[in-house]
Amino acid sequence: MYRRFEKLLAERNISAYRVAKDTGIPQPFFSEWKKGKYNPGAERLLVLAKYFGVPMEYFLEQDAPQAGKDENAAAQQLVWMTRGLDDYDLQRMYDFAAGIRAGHKLEKTG
Repeated sequence: MYRRFEKLLAERNISAYRVAKDTGIPQPFFSEWKKGKYNPGAERLLVLAKYFGVPMEYFLEQDAPQAGKDENAAAQQLVWMTRGLDDYDLQRMYDFAAGIRAGHKLEKTG
């Protein structure tokens, strides 16, 4: 995820310090993010996406692990499904996926 952020910085010739000043995201967060100690939550991703004028999924597409053919196709399908969603629904999907990754399993009904 951070690599995409770095790419945007380079393309626009701005520093993380400038982004921090413009967005209100504390500058130390970017250093810790680069080191892999923190990842931005949905709110910060949304702020960054708006700041750079990119869809929120721009950051989410990137660090997908290499997977087998079927797993990769499923990941691509999920990314495709997010295209065109408004910010509210993107944040809901992100929060849902983050909950699953954190180990919160949904109860099966029926």
